[in-house]
Amino acid sequence: MGSVRNMILNCVLVCKSETTQLFNFPMNPLTQEQIRTLQSDPKAAETYVDEVVRVKPVGWSRKSNATYYNESSALDVKDVLDKMLETKKDMVIPLRGRSLATMYAKVHQGLYYLFDYMDADGKYKALRDSITICRRRGAGVLLMFDHKESLGAVAVENTPQQV
Repeated sequence: MGSVRNMILNCVLVCKSETTQLFNFPMNPLTQEQIRTLQSDPKAAETYVDEVVRVKPVGWSRKSNATYYNESSALDVKDVLDKMLETKKDMVIPLRGRSLATMYAKVHQGLYYLFDYMDADGKYKALRDSITICRRRGAGVLLMFDHKESLGAVAVENTPQQV
């Protein structure tokens, strides 16, 4: 198992250095000391590899699929959440030719990406605690406020708006 880990780590280190040179990405090359630390400490190596190749939320298994854990899905969800905050109304994200399961996955994985990379002030994470996300067959994914009192004096309409 250790040799497989070292092989992956060496591949990541080589790919990172070649990518930096080929495409002139603003990546800082690792020092020899950092490389020795990664090769000697399995936990540090695992953390480094996860950071370099992360394509799913923290804590998800490597076998899990997170197809929609990306900036595009996060921006779509962010637009809907911003409209919800602005209008104080429930929203429906229509299917737009996708299956209900696909759209539901897109919303959830987009939310995770939004929380992990685009929510520095915690605004959307706080909003997530006050909404429910559910599937509505034939309509799409419904995002609705849980408690009217969480919005202060503003009343929430029962009829969801389409995005």
